[in-house]
Amino acid sequence: MAVSPVLLGALLLAAGSIAAMLTEPTISTWPAAIYFTTSTLTTVGYGDIAPTTPESRLVSLAMALSGLGLFCDSVLAKGGAWMEAVPGSPLQQVLLAATLVVGAGTAAMASFEGWSVEDAGYFCFVTGTTIGYGDHASIRTDLGQLAASAYMLAAISVMSALVQELSQLSSRTMELVPTTPFLRTVFAPGMDVGATLMMGGTLGFMFLEPTTPTCVDSLYLTITTLSTVGYGDLSPTTPASRAFMVALSACGLGLFCGPVLSRCGRWSQALPTSCQPPIPRALVTFAGGTAIFMCLEGWSCLLYTSDAADEEDSVDLGGRRISTIKNRA
Repeated sequence: MAVSPVLLGALLLAAGSIAAMLTEPTISTWPAAIYFTTSTLTTVGYGDIAPTTPESRLVSLAMALSGLGLFCDSVLAKGGAWMEAVPGSPLQQVLLAATLVVGAGTAAMASFEGWSVEDAGYFCFVTGTTIGYGDHASIRTDLGQLAASAYMLAAISVMSALVQELSQLSSRTMELVPTTPFLRTVFAPGMDVGATLMMGGTLGFMFLEPTTPTCVDSLYLTITTLSTVGYGDLSPTTPASRAFMVALSACGLGLFCGPVLSRCGRWSQALPTSCQPPIPRALVTFAGGTAIFMCLEGWSCLLYTSDAADEEDSVDLGGRRISTIKNRA
């Protein structure tokens, strides 16, 4: 007998919350446990609450490996099914749905946490797109943590649909500009999309964001944004750079995460036949990334390289922040 998405989501959230309460000493309340579990299962991973013990890290890895596919495919998709009842074209449906969801989330976070409307709206955008920099003020109230958890469940599928519609609209718009072939490469299928988006994002952040004065910093911020990893060691800090991030993400996420990242993963087809199934390929990628960062950054072997809980539990590559998982001599 098939399990309904609602029941499946409730079981995953309950199991993750109980495990977090039992294994993570920084989590002492049920709202905090639910908030941490939801941000892990939805891959938002703010990092304001992160696993600090080997046991809680293993629990988080288990949640990510066993729950992400089930949770993101069935539960979050179900969360956006109500958009079909909204009148109008698909673009009008997602625009209205996104306005309602982001508006409600902004009002809730501003009310419960005392944030400004600008900060609450920014939080809701990076949450809905799963970028989740984690650069917001810590959510301190139980109501705020429960509201953020509910917003993650309601907003991610809506924002994903909005990003896809805006990407398609951008592609159709550029078809009407035959005299600008260079601009068309932004929306053409293939690696030209990634190259142009990364170049535009790098230049934009270099001029607008004071914390990314170099090309490497700006490129790093651009890629972590477009791939929705959003570590948080670098993030937009000014109104201008935040507005640029919103525009870049709205127009570029659907293009970058679709054709570009899928092409970037084709290197795995050159692996031996025994490594072609998804699990061996994932293990090869995980082991390779672990080895590289152990060599380049001097980190310990137990690294959190997933997109599920990525910010405060990681190390700033520029040495700007001391990590809790760095090798201690």
